[in-house]
This record gives sequence, structure tokens and C-alpha cells, in this order.
Amino acid sequence: MIEGGNPGGSAQSQAAERRQHAERLLSEATRLEATAADERSMAAHLAELPSSYTVLHDLRLPDGRGSVDHLVIGPGGAFLVVSRRVDGPLSFQHDQLFHGSTAAKPLLDSARAQAQVLTQSLGTPVVPVLGLLGAPVPDTVPPAIDGVLVCAADQMTRVLSRGSHTLLPSTKVAEVGDRAVPLLVRAPGRVKPGTI
Repeated sequence: MIEGGNPGGSAQSQAAERRQHAERLLSEATRLEATAADERSMAAHLAELPSSYTVLHDLRLPDGRGSVDHLVIGPGGAFLVVSRRVDGPLSFQHDQLFHGSTAAKPLLDSARAQAQVLTQSLGTPVVPVLGLLGAPVPDTVPPAIDGVLVCAADQMTRVLSRGSHTLLPSTKVAEVGDRAVPLLVRAPGRVKPGTI
């Protein structure tokens, strides 16, 4: 008898490749589910704003490069809110924000760039806000870093309601909200007063 080859070798190799791919997809899905839960948590904090505010969630940037977690438009102006979970301690050293040993500069730069795109698209200044979940923000962290407001999620409504940068009458709040609605990833169902 002559015997050669590896019985089931090709199938086993393909199965291993697919299993590795499936594990990567599962890991990514788990991370995305955690991100979605954090954004819902931030949305619950934003829902505490007075009815004079319009709150939009999950918007596409008009330049097609990314999405925005939350956009808040109210009497004190428009704010882009980035939700971010931090598990390590926060610190401010050498004019930079760190969570654990990771510098937050790329996150702050991205928020600032997204706010600039929205400012141009909406026709009103949009101020970026980094809303942190999972760790307290120590008093040593300044309230604004390189033009980005920084606060804990449970302080978000206080920061937004006191953070006037552009006075917007209610008609202007509605106009800016109307210009932002087409950016929603999913069209809104019913609209609650003050929230879209």
C-alpha cells in the first residue's frame, strides 16, 4: 500500500483560520457592545438637560470621516459630546491628560477636529466635550484642555448648562437642530420635545 498526504489537513487548516477570524470578530463585537452601552449611559445623563436643549445621538460627520456620539444644542451654544470609558486613573501631567499610562491627546485632537467640521456644517460654533465614564475626574485635571471641555459623565448636564459660548435663542436652537438632523445615522422615529 502507498499512502500519502494528510487526511483532513486542508479542512483543519481552513477551520483554524476561520476560528481565528471568528474570535477576532467576537472580540470586536464585544468591544462595540461596550461602546454602545457607554453611549446609552451618556445619553441618559444628557436626557436630564432642560427641554430648551436639543440632543441628537449617533451622527455621521458631513465629510464622511467618522461619526459623532452626541450633539447638544441649547441656549448656551452647540456641543459635541464624546463618550469615553476610562478604567485607569486620570492624571494631568506635562500639559497632557492621561488615563493610566495612555495619553488622551489623540482623543482630544479627534474631538476638536470633529467639532470644527460640525462648526462649518451647522453654521454655529461647536465646542467639543469629553465625557468620561468609569473613573472620577480629579481636581488636578483642568476643566478644558486644548479647547476641549473635560468632565465626568455625572457632571455633564452641569457643564453644558453652564458652558455658554454662543447665545442661541430658541429659534436658532431649532434651526441648528434642523440642519443637524440629516446627519443622523438612523432617521428619528418620534421626536420628544427638546430631544431628537
